[in-house]
Amino acid sequence: MKREGLLEWLEANGGYRHTTAKQTALDVERLRRNYRAGRAVLDQCRRLDEQHSLGRYARFLEAAEPELDDAFDAAVREQVTRAKVPRGPFARERKKLAVRFLAEDWQRLVQALEDDKHRPEAIVLLVIARTGLRVGDVLRITRAALTEARKTRLLRIEIKGGREVLQPTEGAPDAWHRLDRNFRHGQTVAEWLCPNSASDLFSPASCPYKRVERHLHKLGKRLSIAGRMHTHRFRRTVAVQALVLTHDLNIVQQLLHHRSLASTMNYVDEFRRHDVAALQQKIREVP
Repeated sequence: MKREGLLEWLEANGGYRHTTAKQTALDVERLRRNYRAGRAVLDQCRRLDEQHSLGRYARFLEAAEPELDDAFDAAVREQVTRAKVPRGPFARERKKLAVRFLAEDWQRLVQALEDDKHRPEAIVLLVIARTGLRVGDVLRITRAALTEARKTRLLRIEIKGGREVLQPTEGAPDAWHRLDRNFRHGQTVAEWLCPNSASDLFSPASCPYKRVERHLHKLGKRLSIAGRMHTHRFRRTVAVQALVLTHDLNIVQQLLHHRSLASTMNYVDEFRRHDVAALQQKIREVP
């Protein structure tokens, strides 16, 4: 299997960013060497990102030509058949666990982030809280894009899936201004957070991700916020709040930069609870 073949397939058919596809190819290459050295495939996949890489490679094998198969590929196929390679349940589990914040917790959390004016991790979290962007999207923001946005009020961001979108900055001027004022070194926000990191800066296992999540965990503990402290809870909270305010799936789809409306529909269940409660109240008032 040539690395280029896997890279091209992941980008063209899987919708993955180049950096994700490249990291997947590197992980698979390392696992292949370990397998040839006599180590079992999953023995080197204890880390979640490596498990995801192996799952992506398994999907590639399903679409690959039969002549690409070798002993390593056969072992991967066998592990998939025996359901030992994760192929999506982690994403579903995160979605289930990453419930939105309660209103009072949300207010205290955002206030704490606003009070922390200079810590990079707090600034990144404040941008997420104000915009609903993913943490990876914010980490990819470049210094050049922020400079350009001062004039245009539109920030160019590469989001999940490798798409480039224009994010208006006038909707959350306080958060963007704080990021612009403090982000003074490094080409990207990720490099600003971890200037000396040699790992893939955009991987969920990288230094920037870990710094942001560690700060969030400490903040949640200090504020006694219930539930698993995960950055996706910010995005889910923003999504539900937006649906409550607008009742407009299309504008919320644009807010969250979802390619498909089906992705936005994942947030409707929590939003509908508000409608159900309001409807029950109106029924009580009917003479």
